[in-house]
Amino acid sequence: MLQEIELKKKIRSKMSETEYLDFELANEGNRITLKRYEFLDGEIREMGYATDAHEQIVINITFLLKLFYRKMDAFIYGSNRLTYVEATNRYFYPDAQLVEGEPEFRIYKKSMKANLNPTLLIEIISDSSIEYDHIEKWNSYQTIPSLKQYIMISQKEMKVESYRKVADEWMYVSIEGKNATIKVLDCKILLEDLYEQIIF
Repeated sequence: MLQEIELKKKIRSKMSETEYLDFELANEGNRITLKRYEFLDGEIREMGYATDAHEQIVINITFLLKLFYRKMDAFIYGSNRLTYVEATNRYFYPDAQLVEGEPEFRIYKKSMKANLNPTLLIEIISDSSIEYDHIEKWNSYQTIPSLKQYIMISQKEMKVESYRKVADEWMYVSIEGKNATIKVLDCKILLEDLYEQIIF
């Protein structure tokens, strides 16, 4: 209980980048709660609670991507890997991400890594994060030179939104229904498979 009180004292709305990284590094090694925090150029934002649907969708999408890319030069990460957006000085925990080729990292104190060159970023949308994911994150994500696609997956209905880079332009599509498919980079995924074991 005392440790939890001390932890709460350290959490405030503003931190320097170094303070934030030290906090996340210490929090990772001795995580009292399951909470994580993202860094928005001097401000921190507490991440919301992950529902069962959220976690199942993360498992489904990373599994489907791994099946497709398992023999290719690509790395797939879940929600525990930070991404650093240099142009906006922000650290995010995407729900899933894929890096084609060799990953590049922003390394802090030799043990904490943040991806610098994701090809694909995925967020699972909730009522509390919908505006944040559509505006704050997307405005930052689209400045990443390596990014080819940003996908937002609803956990309330079978609906997937995608921004895909085509000839230096971002093309938006919205796909709905279990028989629909979404093109994720070079992989086509059936929404019925993406939402496997999800009950609405």
